[in-house]
Amino acid sequence: MGKEVLFDLEMDIGLIEASFAAQYGIRLRQERNISVAEFMVLLAGLLPDTPLGIVMNVRGERDMKRVAGFSNAERRIYDEWRAFVLASKMREPARVCGDSSESGLQGMLEKMFG
Repeated sequence: MGKEVLFDLEMDIGLIEASFAAQYGIRLRQERNISVAEFMVLLAGLLPDTPLGIVMNVRGERDMKRVAGFSNAERRIYDEWRAFVLASKMREPARVCGDSSESGLQGMLEKMFG
């Protein structure tokens, strides 16, 4: 069984942008020279205290006692992710993980950042 993916490039673009700015000082919409490989390395290196990291921790919680103690905001994040994953699996199984090919990812990044 592979590692669970707890983010979606399109759905979470705002969190990704905020996380890159917070951790690396990189403004993705202004950065024109970042390669797909570098983007993926930086994305993989985001720490748990970034906006994306915080949301991913909530989405990935498996201890139901902790889930039961979530705040309203955490519960909304948790529930929305579960609904997104379920809907994505019914529409396009590869959607949650995205197109992992470099050309597919490059095209998606170009659409997101111009």
